[in-house]
Amino acid sequence: MKKIEELDFSKKIEKQELMDILRKEVSEIHITNMMDFYVSLVAGGKYVQKYYLKDYIDTYIKGFLLRVKEIKDNHNYYEGFVPENDLKYALNLMNEIEKTETSIDVTSFFKIYKLISIYVTWI
Repeated sequence: MKKIEELDFSKKIEKQELMDILRKEVSEIHITNMMDFYVSLVAGGKYVQKYYLKDYIDTYIKGFLLRVKEIKDNHNYYEGFVPENDLKYALNLMNEIEKTETSIDVTSFFKIYKLISIYVTWI
């Protein structure tokens, strides 16, 4: 099965094809990825006031974990197509941001971030 980065943007992309790819990629997220994600989130929280830090971390962790589970458990059928130019633009933008980010270990964070962003935007 293809990965997000292997999509052929020269043709129409079915929502169901995208959903299947997202579900497959999310199933490859392991506990170590989630731990790395948490570390990245805490590192990013150094600019959050201490009073709000716990809420910040709790909200993001719950939100991301719930979305990862939602994608894994989503076996609905989706009709229609994804605007391939918009998806391509979004992926390119997220990849560029990932390349320029230096304040956190980006690998696990951006993998999870990309999958969730695509899911909530186009599915």
